[in-house]
Amino acid sequence: MTIRFSMLFLIFADVSTILLSRNCGDCNFLEDIFNILEEELEPAGNCSYYIAEPSLIHYEVYTSKDPKKPSIYSGESSKINLDTSKETKFIVHGWAESGNQTWLKEMVQAYFNTNHDYNVIVVDWSTYSIQSYPKAVCYVPTVAEAIANFISHAQLQLEKVHVIGHSLGGQVAGYIGQNVQVLHRGKKLRRITGLDAAGPLFCFPFLVDVDERLSSDDAEFVDAIHTNGGVFGCFPDYGTVDFKPNCGTRQAGCPRNALESALASLKISAFNEIVFCSHHRSYIYYTESIYKDNCFLASKCKNCLKFSEKLCTNDMEVEMGEYCPSDVNGNYYLSTKSKLQFKIEYNTL
Repeated sequence: MTIRFSMLFLIFADVSTILLSRNCGDCNFLEDIFNILEEELEPAGNCSYYIAEPSLIHYEVYTSKDPKKPSIYSGESSKINLDTSKETKFIVHGWAESGNQTWLKEMVQAYFNTNHDYNVIVVDWSTYSIQSYPKAVCYVPTVAEAIANFISHAQLQLEKVHVIGHSLGGQVAGYIGQNVQVLHRGKKLRRITGLDAAGPLFCFPFLVDVDERLSSDDAEFVDAIHTNGGVFGCFPDYGTVDFKPNCGTRQAGCPRNALESALASLKISAFNEIVFCSHHRSYIYYTESIYKDNCFLASKCKNCLKFSEKLCTNDMEVEMGEYCPSDVNGNYYLSTKSKLQFKIEYNTL
């Protein structure tokens, strides 16, 4: 992560958090402030020149036979040693990350500590994700195209494929879903989960068309978890169902003034933990939800203000995370604790 990029975003984050808390999520002032980032977020020329090479995208395939030692595949291989009758989970990391991230390994192991028997595939697209943010964004469509071809060549049953993407990986997931529909004559993946899908260049400074970002059209069911909306994550709804823990922008236990806290930090590791605290909570919540159902119960509510005033309808509670039912839609709110375990009772924000 570039410190320059992060610091510029923190300036924007402090302003946007104040405005969003005043129910001003669509204020024109936000767009004016975002102009500060124009140079940093300048699109990388003509994106058509940025074409991902499938052989440079790697797949770590975990099965219950050896859940700690994956088989590694690259490109669009059709010779994959897994049982296609089982549900297959694809996990896609975000910008400036790789398949070696600790959170990915923790999510994989969470799946194998349940009573379910899954195939779990970690997608490592770090050759492209480590580029500057605008360049990484340009690579998203062709990275996703390669992953969709991998799914097709492996002859996976689409009704048993679940793609989970965090941050820029969430936007990759949307494009995967779109490419699968092209390859399979309109047939969709069963589910896509967007974990605080990336906002910059997708949802602001302006909202791009639905075919250029993750949306509810990209799978039979799309669930979204917003934890840093309007900052590093996408603030507008993009799922069949959209969950907004702690109202979806700043998470409990994360610095209220991230800019001031980050400036006080002298260590890069601590800096990143502060800056991306809320953004990263999406995958932390999700991993926790895998271990136990009914872990995060959320209530359907019109907006954050009504949730804060305890005006939601408790009989409309649904589960956020891995075991979210596929027949729900709309916006759901919940509160969390500030530390593990994050589960908390309803409406104590």
